[in-house]
Amino acid sequence: MNPFQTLLLATDFSSGAQETCRYVQGLLELTGARLHVVHVVTELVDRRRKRLTDEVLQSLSHEVVQLAEEELAAFCHQHFAPHPYTTRIAAGVGFREILLEAERVGADLIILGSTGRSALEQVLIGSTAERVVRNSPIPVLTVPHRPSSPRDARA
Repeated sequence: MNPFQTLLLATDFSSGAQETCRYVQGLLELTGARLHVVHVVTELVDRRRKRLTDEVLQSLSHEVVQLAEEELAAFCHQHFAPHPYTTRIAAGVGFREILLEAERVGADLIILGSTGRSALEQVLIGSTAERVVRNSPIPVLTVPHRPSSPRDARA
């Protein structure tokens, strides 16, 4: 029996996310699972938003979500066009929204890229991938992003 019926890919459209797509494509071929792709807009929950009026925040939110939807559609078409997929834009705290989305769609596996951080950075700020792994009730596949050049490592 195939344990993977629904795969949830969380993406931030980074170069690491591009690499992660190769793994997702392979899993889709092997399992025949359904794919659901989520992108979490986190900028709108920043504490600094309190300085904005409701009207400005609403306009900004609409524009950010619209741009994210366009980018998500292009990203999925580029990487998964031969496979059926569903998408969603969520707004909130990254790891929480990913876990909520996994529950909402009944995902059997969460897939996301991870960037290499120093031990100090990890202690001070953590990472979305690490928080998903620690809090997920289902398996999580993290795909490390390995910078191909020193310039990529600084980005």
